[in-house]
Amino acid sequence: SRSLDFRYHHRFYIIRHGETDANAADVIQGSSDVSRLTEKGKEQAASLYEGLVRVANESYGGELRVDAIYCSPLTRARDTLKILRQSYSSAKEGGGEISVHLPPNDTVLSNLREIDFYSWENIGKDELKARNPAEYQSWKEGNPHGLIVDDCYPLLEIWERAKTVWHEIREAKEQDNGGGATLLVAHGTLGQSLLSTAFGIDATAFRRNEFPNCGIAEIHWHPSKDRATAWRWCHPPPPSAAECDLTRKITAYNLGCLREQLADIVLEGGGTLP
Repeated sequence: SRSLDFRYHHRFYIIRHGETDANAADVIQGSSDVSRLTEKGKEQAASLYEGLVRVANESYGGELRVDAIYCSPLTRARDTLKILRQSYSSAKEGGGEISVHLPPNDTVLSNLREIDFYSWENIGKDELKARNPAEYQSWKEGNPHGLIVDDCYPLLEIWERAKTVWHEIREAKEQDNGGGATLLVAHGTLGQSLLSTAFGIDATAFRRNEFPNCGIAEIHWHPSKDRATAWRWCHPPPPSAAECDLTRKITAYNLGCLREQLADIVLEGGGTLP
């Protein structure tokens, strides 16, 4: 096997917002901006900085420098980023060693909003299941061609939107590459679409890797490549390999290091897949 050299890869961290009142009530939010973080969601957001510090200490010699932050325009994502920044400010004021460095400004991108769910937005899942059983089942099963809302295909649309996001962010990274990482603070379905499209995987991958509230996925992407090289869950602690179908196909993590074999994918714990 050979070790991959990630010194020249760009690092992207996709972060989902904290729990909202709509999450807790099983209500579809979509790209509406009605829901707000619950107390649990605020606690989750407050843990994000600690999660990034753990990544810095375990994998990057105790320092993670972020050059750019992009955020969804929706309040639940903006509030999550605000709490992350408060944790960062508290760490600086504490006078100790700072492992994670954030830039003072961020950029709001409309395309980082959550999936557009049209007339389904702000309606409870039980009601939607009763009203549109076939379409709701397609949503639960991750069938992008069967999920039709108001004559639109929400999953197919958000996958296309994710491609646009990557093009815009990677182009900006090429023009102003300070060598640091990029944070994308967004949403669950949008996070899945970003993760999949980074590797050229279509919307049929929906549901394979669902983001928990304030989950963080790290992606390594060489600037000269059309597709990303590897990824992993960073926070909360990663699920087992058996729970991550897309991880099994794409990446390998062993003792905090990214590795690739010529023939097999090596999994943490020593397993292999063809």
